[in-house]
Amino acid sequence: MFIQPDLGISGLSKSLVELLHVIPMNEYEVHVGFYKMVGEFLPQLPPEVHIHKIDSMSDVSNGKFFLSLLKSFRLIDAFVFFTAYLHDKFTAKRYWIFHYKNKNVPYFMDGELFDMVISYNARTEMCSYYAMEKVRAKVKCFWIHQDVSYITNRFEIMNRFGRECSKIFLPCEEAKRRFDLVFPNLKDKSDVFYCIISVEKILRLARQGETFDDCFDGKRILTVGRLSDEKGQKMAIRSLKILLEKCNKVKWYFIGDGKDKDVCKQLATELGVENNVVFLGANTNPYRYMQDCDVYVQPSLSESFCMTLTEVLCFGNPIVCTNFCGVEQLKGRSNGYIVDISVEALTDGVEKALLAPKLEVLPKQRTPDTDKLFSLIQ
Repeated sequence: MFIQPDLGISGLSKSLVELLHVIPMNEYEVHVGFYKMVGEFLPQLPPEVHIHKIDSMSDVSNGKFFLSLLKSFRLIDAFVFFTAYLHDKFTAKRYWIFHYKNKNVPYFMDGELFDMVISYNARTEMCSYYAMEKVRAKVKCFWIHQDVSYITNRFEIMNRFGRECSKIFLPCEEAKRRFDLVFPNLKDKSDVFYCIISVEKILRLARQGETFDDCFDGKRILTVGRLSDEKGQKMAIRSLKILLEKCNKVKWYFIGDGKDKDVCKQLATELGVENNVVFLGANTNPYRYMQDCDVYVQPSLSESFCMTLTEVLCFGNPIVCTNFCGVEQLKGRSNGYIVDISVEALTDGVEKALLAPKLEVLPKQRTPDTDKLFSLIQ
């Protein structure tokens, strides 16, 4: 049983889909519970997977929930919930908020016992709460796809439930190292489980996908990712301004959508580079763009294991990445540049990449670590 908020376009959703495709469905009955039955990757789930809408009050705003208690004259419950709300505000400890919202929510599938339940997005605390409190299972696991050293205050629920987990999976060695530093009491629970990608599928989709069509005769720079602060697109746009001032004939293309889209567009206009920035929107198949760009840049401020970096390594393009957790996979590549997280360092790295050759690469398929998962229930 996997628990996930939704299957919108993200590395997290993509990694879950790829994991599900390597589970032998003739040996295991697999269920996935979503808080929202939406997302571009839903059609890509294996047909054998049982899909469920999770019954939960966690997505109801605190204000609406509090008013509902008052309107039904549950004054003691309202007082207790308000106390929990204040506790959350002053301590960032959200367990009691989830508890009081969901205490009357029934167990998943009427309390049917599963062999294993996995909170696949442990950063989303409602997933972790539901896995631990509302699903009956012999084995319970957390899957963490974020750099916990960057968002320590969001993992209070880990201190409450971590010792009850059989295993806490992280996507690379550096992510595990940082997790162990933040949660030394859980070091014996943590383990590495590399995100799965299908090299054959990526190369096939690259042959089928759409690509640049604007007849630009300069150098094309590409970044793929959710348009949000931690992904570094604003730093990339500031870097583009410097590149243009140095007479580089470049355009920077962004694939993805998100809450910062309008902010990024406004920044490009303010800096006077709007004619050299192209927002291509969300795309479940960005691989032809990856194959055809002149330089790929991942300007993230924080990552744990960047799926798009893993994917673009299937092609020979020069690559520039900021020095985030998980960038270890780029080390050793002759046209790969790891730079500090700053506009100046990013600009310097892109200038080097613009002069670097494209390589002939033979990407290798990593063997999935599924034995680590299956051994917990055998």
